[in-house]
Amino acid sequence: MNNTAKPADGAQTTAGDPDSRLRSLAEKLRHHGLTAILVSYLTDGVRNKHYDAINVTNPASPERGTIHIEKDGMITWEYPGPGSLDHAAIATLANEAASALHAADPPPRPPTAT
Repeated sequence: MNNTAKPADGAQTTAGDPDSRLRSLAEKLRHHGLTAILVSYLTDGVRNKHYDAINVTNPASPERGTIHIEKDGMITWEYPGPGSLDHAAIATLANEAASALHAADPPPRPPTAT
């Protein structure tokens, strides 16, 4: 994945800015002590002039991985695995996945269009 990245420090949001939602999210993530980098992708060899995503890390715990948030709301979490699937790794991965997905009060999902 080729991209260009910019730190979100000092991000300004304006109503006419197509990147305002990503900038706003990056700002909120920074206020939580996280590093939020705005990313643009190459399309047909040309750099997109707007941001496409945010890469988020915790500088205090980089081993926790990177969360990638696309402008359409798709989220992926890249977490360095144990390197093998032995019994200990299986237990660790199961606990990590369950911990990440079992929120006490998950956010409501938006209604789907039919």
